[in-house]
Amino acid sequence: MPGSARSKGASDTELERIVAARGKRQALLFEPGRRWQFVIGETALWSCPGTTRVQFEQLDHLVTVSEVPGVEIAVIPLRAPMPVLPLSGFRLLDDEFVFVESLAGEQRLDDPEEIAPIIRAFEVLRDAGVTGDQVVALIQRVAAELRR
Repeated sequence: MPGSARSKGASDTELERIVAARGKRQALLFEPGRRWQFVIGETALWSCPGTTRVQFEQLDHLVTVSEVPGVEIAVIPLRAPMPVLPLSGFRLLDDEFVFVESLAGEQRLDDPEEIAPIIRAFEVLRDAGVTGDQVVALIQRVAAELRR
């Protein structure tokens, strides 16, 4: 698996630790009182992270997570105008700090002047995406197309 922990030479112990950490992060989605918002472009739904089976599992997982109270997934459809072109991935945690991702690693920003444009970009991108029943239908359409 290119780019996986296994291809980087991770030991079985390291893989177990990575899987456990991912499980803990996933569990946060289901904690009462938490609110999560995710925005992705439709192109991410079409990109295969490994085998086709893994891709279908991830699409099914997105549908499941989209139905969890407190979780909103917005997907920007392929044919929708992209109102902001983020140059890298980022994670906005409340309005207090942002992790900006690059090929070289992550950078944490916490200066309000630095994170303000990222907050605005996130809001614009979220508003451009489809959510709720529409996002479920979009994910299921992609899965059906991939099965052909």
